[in-house]
Amino acid sequence: MSVNQTRIFVVDDNEYNRQLLEAALSSDGYDVHQAADGQEALDRLDEVAPDLIMLDINMPVLDGLETCRRIRSQPKHNLLPIIILTAESDMSTHLASIEAGANDFVTKPFSPAIILARARSLIQLKKLTDEMENAQQAFVAMARALEAKDAYTLGHSERVAILTSRLAAANGLSEEDQDRLLQAGMLHDLGKIAVKESILHKPSRLTADEFGHIKTHPTVGEEILKELKFAQRLLPAVRHHHEHFTGGGYPDGIAGEEIPLDARLMAVADSYDAMTSNRPYRDGMSSRQALDILKEDKIGQWQPDLVASFLALF
Repeated sequence: MSVNQTRIFVVDDNEYNRQLLEAALSSDGYDVHQAADGQEALDRLDEVAPDLIMLDINMPVLDGLETCRRIRSQPKHNLLPIIILTAESDMSTHLASIEAGANDFVTKPFSPAIILARARSLIQLKKLTDEMENAQQAFVAMARALEAKDAYTLGHSERVAILTSRLAAANGLSEEDQDRLLQAGMLHDLGKIAVKESILHKPSRLTADEFGHIKTHPTVGEEILKELKFAQRLLPAVRHHHEHFTGGGYPDGIAGEEIPLDARLMAVADSYDAMTSNRPYRDGMSSRQALDILKEDKIGQWQPDLVASFLALF
């Protein structure tokens, strides 16, 4: 095995499924390791040092959701990409997977093409994260500072990064563009570092003044990043991801194609994840409710063809 070969850890109590996944992933050049249950996976996690884990939910000894939670509890593995595998397609299982810390969710029977597409996407994010840790320490420090201030933001930013990158791919943008949007997604809410914690954690709805304070975060994020060379290409999405396609958003109230494409893409993904995430003052809505709101778009907030592309991802 080449030291640079990407490692994937397949964890499933069904040997046939493990072999099927290994065959599909090995055909794409991945180095595949197997475990038959969650406890074995935890025991061998540091030995395998995977770039991606695929976890079945229903396993003896330790199920996939608990295994996922335990992996996420380890600081050195809290950004390790994890895909949950299950025969269940109901929304409650999907939400339970997200709450356990999974990055993605694939239903059985597996389509090799889907498995490879999801693996490539998350491994791309893993490589990006590794690069950030090795070469962009300022980036990592800022992301961690935001996590310490608002625990909601880290998980939200990761999900927005992945969803925006996928939406970009669905609309024909290049891998370089997708990488840029992964980075921008991770940092789009950086300006919330300057938002008062009493407002971020307020258990009731915000007043007009408090919401006005929240609305400063795109420009604050831009100010923080604009002196960093690597972040120049991220600034349009950071500043404009709350603009509305028909106008009336913030901070500049621009509309249509005046809004940078990166920001138009991110606005859809950011809104979906915000609607489906729990906040101090409300519980998240279901995925279906959020998708219906995106589709109806009563105030012209999102670009219609991008919403259609986003709906197609689901």
